[in-house]
Amino acid sequence: MHQGGRKLFRSNTKLKKASDSTFQEAEAAKDRSRPLEWRRSFNGLLLPLKNIEIITRVNTHDKDWDIEWDFKDSPVKLIKPDIKTSFAIKAIVNEDQMRDTIYCAEQDSDDDDIFTLECPRGETQVILKSGEPIKESEKFPDGVFFGICFRMNYDPGEDDIIFEMTIPEEQLNTIASNLQSDPSSTIDLYVQLLSFSFEVDDYLREHYHPRDIFIHDHSDAFVSSIGLASKVGTHTVEKSEDDEEENQYDDIDEPKELSPEQQSQRELVKLLLQMQKPLNSIVFAIWVLVFILGASMFF
Repeated sequence: MHQGGRKLFRSNTKLKKASDSTFQEAEAAKDRSRPLEWRRSFNGLLLPLKNIEIITRVNTHDKDWDIEWDFKDSPVKLIKPDIKTSFAIKAIVNEDQMRDTIYCAEQDSDDDDIFTLECPRGETQVILKSGEPIKESEKFPDGVFFGICFRMNYDPGEDDIIFEMTIPEEQLNTIASNLQSDPSSTIDLYVQLLSFSFEVDDYLREHYHPRDIFIHDHSDAFVSSIGLASKVGTHTVEKSEDDEEENQYDDIDEPKELSPEQQSQRELVKLLLQMQKPLNSIVFAIWVLVFILGASMFF
């Protein structure tokens, strides 16, 4: 089952589209003054990634369009150099570790205003590509990197949620380089998804509780940040008995400023600890010598 086998509470929920930014209950309870709403806003999602792949694309040439058929006698002139190497990162969302559930609003076949919430049966896939920032327009502010989320269910047996987003080329190359040096690295992708959330959840839900959201048709999605973790070196240190003896006083809390008497006492303790080991060896040697002399008296 999609979304890590979690029970899908919202599947087959019927909603009525009130506006581009609001959906309402299709059948409101009689004891309420108004139907409850699902409202559109940017919702932050954590997408833990698995099955991560680095896709390298090498371009050499491109072809211009010849709409007017001006180069019908010399078509090779349409070919132009386009030398570029680019990377893309493709991965699957680990839904066993994902907190939230994403649904899709699908239009009812009998009523254009009624929608049903459905949870795709396939996977949630992520594609990260390098891109150029968007120039300011009526819809977008200047400098953002575009992304989109949509349901892909066009081919038979296909029913996935796709996140396709762009980030600066330098950032993508950094991630690709780290993955190539340590294939066991893990990636957590933080995304802002323009989606609909239930007003009751928005008011009453704790921030760490699972959440149900949905998209209609396709939605804007932007990478907020990317966390890449790699284990470096050993993470355990074994101490010898000598180290433990020498450091047994290191964890004792002491005032920031010591009096001359306290400082002298501390230095004396350290000196005794340093002398303890050779003194033990001398005592042991004396006992061995006494044993040998005593044994010689009987032979």
